Amino acid sequence: MPQVTLIFSDGERKRFDAPSDKPILAAAKSAGIALASDCEIGDCQTCKAHLKSGSVEFDELAFITLDDDEIEGGAVLTCVSMAQEDVEIELPYVRGHLIPEKKYAMKIAEVEALSPTTARLRGELPRNATFAFHPGQYVNIQVPGSGALRSYSMASDPAQPNNPEFHIRLLPDGQMSNFMRRDDLVGTSVEIAGPKGVFYLREGDEPVIMIAGGTGLAPMVSMLQALAASARNTLPILLCFGVNRPDDLYGVEQLEALRRQLPHLDLRMAMVEPDGTWTGHKGFVTDLVTEKDVTAASRVYLCGPPPMIAAARQRVAGFGVPETAIFAEEFIPSGTATA
Repeated sequence: MPQVTLIFSDGERKRFDAPSDKPILAAAKSAGIALASDCEIGDCQTCKAHLKSGSVEFDELAFITLDDDEIEGGAVLTCVSMAQEDVEIELPYVRGHLIPEKKYAMKIAEVEALSPTTARLRGELPRNATFAFHPGQYVNIQVPGSGALRSYSMASDPAQPNNPEFHIRLLPDGQMSNFMRRDDLVGTSVEIAGPKGVFYLREGDEPVIMIAGGTGLAPMVSMLQALAASARNTLPILLCFGVNRPDDLYGVEQLEALRRQLPHLDLRMAMVEPDGTWTGHKGFVTDLVTEKDVTAASRVYLCGPPPMIAAARQRVAGFGVPETAIFAEEFIPSGTATA
């Protein structure tokens, strides 16, 4: 029977046997080892890891969202990957940082339009709730009346976990979008489950680079609030925020307020299809990062749609940032994708 060796980002190793017809994630659970996961069907990429040695097979019935380049580079999804021989798998997080997820009833306290295409949802959890999260993580929200789940990153201060805030992209006929357009939402309760994901602000004093597209700004705002309230508030931080059109731009006032709290925050914005009033960069958000912005110690956080993530990853890697210092959350177009 193949033996799986898990290598966490702090160097901790865990070993267990895994039948060649059983997904590595399921085998780890059977061995009493909790790993990050969500959809468990190869869709959301929460369980994404790197195959250091050995070989795996993917479940042929699973819908796998990794592209060919990622697979060629050693990316695996532990929920649908089965060890065919002894394997070593590198996981991009510290096992002790995983927060057990729970379900909570969240009362909607406020809904506010941030732009024609984006709304802010503020929630309130019961006073005795024990919810906690790392800045950058997300929850699944069950859309009332549909049973559908939609995933949203917290855009709020982790020091106030019982008042989570989310940025909701409003689509023409999305289930969550249609729910958000109701005029009787305040006081309504929805079920959330979390926290989820391994995209979160790491510890340390390394310079920070953030690249966000659209509502990919949400987890960055949470990270910035955490940094502003900590002893790390003097770190060099570069935030590059990009949108497609004027109707998509939001959050500028909040970013300016955070810049006043973070003396070394460099804020840059881009728009792909601007109108005549736009004075910022015309083009893609990835254009905003230059080689001189990157140091050997930089940690890079990426959040947005897959094409933006791929382009940003390639750009910063080309400037010398190692893969282990790049953390990304993709908006996969599915019911379990972070958005």
